[in-house]
Amino acid sequence: MALDVLVTKKDVSESVEQMQELSRCCEALSQKLKEASDAFGDFGAVIEKISRSKGSGEHCNALSTFSNYQYLISNQHRYLGELLQREFGDKIGDIKNEYEGRNRVRRDEFQSEYKTLVKELKSSEVANSKLRKGKIRNLVSYKTNLASLTSKLDNIDRVYHDYYVDSYGLIEEASGRIVERARSVVRQESVVFGKLAEKTRPGNGLDVLFTEDVDADVDVDADAEAIAVDEDEDVEDGDTTIREERDEDEAAVRAADDVEDDDDDDMSRRDERYMQQAVELLRQEQPEPAGDGSVDRASEAAKASEADADQPMPPA
Repeated sequence: MALDVLVTKKDVSESVEQMQELSRCCEALSQKLKEASDAFGDFGAVIEKISRSKGSGEHCNALSTFSNYQYLISNQHRYLGELLQREFGDKIGDIKNEYEGRNRVRRDEFQSEYKTLVKELKSSEVANSKLRKGKIRNLVSYKTNLASLTSKLDNIDRVYHDYYVDSYGLIEEASGRIVERARSVVRQESVVFGKLAEKTRPGNGLDVLFTEDVDADVDVDADAEAIAVDEDEDVEDGDTTIREERDEDEAAVRAADDVEDDDDDDMSRRDERYMQQAVELLRQEQPEPAGDGSVDRASEAAKASEADADQPMPPA
C-alpha cells in the first residue's frame, strides 16, 4: 500500500473531540458576545441619561450621539453572537454528527468485507493443505488453489487500502465544510465591523464628535506646512545673501587692486615730469663765465630748483 497519510482509529477519535471542543467554544463565544452587547447597552443608557441632564448644556448633542453609537455597537455584538451560534456553532455540531455517522458506516462496511475475505482465505488454505498432504497430487488443482489464495490476499490488501483512503477523505471533507462555515462568518464579521467603521466617516452622524479634532489636525498640519515653507525660503534667502556678499567682497578687492595700480602709475609719471622740468630749469640758468653776478645767479637758480622740489606735487 502506498498511502501518504494513514488515518487510524485514534485519529478519528481526536477529530471528533476537536469538533466537539470547537462547538463548545463557539457557544461560549456567542454567549460572551451577548453579554458584551448587554454591557454596551447599559453603557449607552448611562450616557443617554447624562446627555438629558441639565448639566450637559451645549454638550448634549455630542453625548447623545456617543450614546447612540454605543447602542449600535450593542446591537452589532448581539447580532454577531447569534450569527456565530446559528451559522457556525450549530453547523459544526451537524458536521461532527454527520462525520461520525459516515465514518461508522464505512468502518462497519470494512469490517464486514474484511471478515468475509478472511473466511474465504481460511477455506482456501484448508483446501490447499489437503491437496498438499494427499498421496496423489493434482498439479492443476494445486496451482489453481494457490492462485486463489494469492487473489484473496490481494483483496484483503485492497480492502485495507480503500478503507484508509476513504477515512482520510471523510476527515478532509469535514474540514472543508468547516472552512465554508468560516468563510460565511468572516464575511458577516467584516460587514458588522465595517458598519461600525463606516459611522465614523464624515457625514454619517458622528461629525459632532470628530469636528474639533479634525479641525485641530488640519490646523496643525497647515501650521507645520507653513513653517516648513518658511524655513525653506529662509534657507534660500540666506544662501542668496551669502553669495551676494561674497561677490561684493571679491569686486571690492579687485577695485582696490586697480586703484593701487593706477596710483602707482600716476606717481611714477609725476616724478618723471618734475625731474624733467628741474633739469631743463638748471640748464637754462647755468652761470655765465664772466662777472661777480654769475655766482649770485647760480645760487638763486639752485635755490629756485630746491624750492620747486620741496613744493607738493599737483594732483593728476
